[in-house]
Amino acid sequence: MSASEHDFGEDVLIAGEKLRSFTADSDIDAHQAVTINGNFTVDVADAGGAAIGVAAYDVASGQELDVVMDDCEVRVIADGAVTAGDSLEVGTGGNFSTLDTGEEIALALEDAGDGDVFQAYITRATGGA
Repeated sequence: MSASEHDFGEDVLIAGEKLRSFTADSDIDAHQAVTINGNFTVDVADAGGAAIGVAAYDVASGQELDVVMDDCEVRVIADGAVTAGDSLEVGTGGNFSTLDTGEEIALALEDAGDGDVFQAYITRATGGA
């Protein structure tokens, strides 16, 4: 795969138009929550921490990455069981879990089991760093 090609896999963005390009500070996979960690750079968000949005596709460190941001409907991965209507925070590995003690980032639009891809709406993404 050349530096300008990406494996888009299953579409992350379902609806919405708020995307912004950043540089990946590490290898990042599609569906992972990301946070700003420097000047126009992002990394996988920490569990319970801030997230600016969701990675639109897989990239290697140093590559450009489109991040899907607030007011967008996305496909993300469940970290534990999720129920439609749950408020979501960043879980392990940049996946999404039911809000416990972290920052609310999104709202679950459907039920999902641990490791399942499910639909969510990004409601309160915040920067990080």
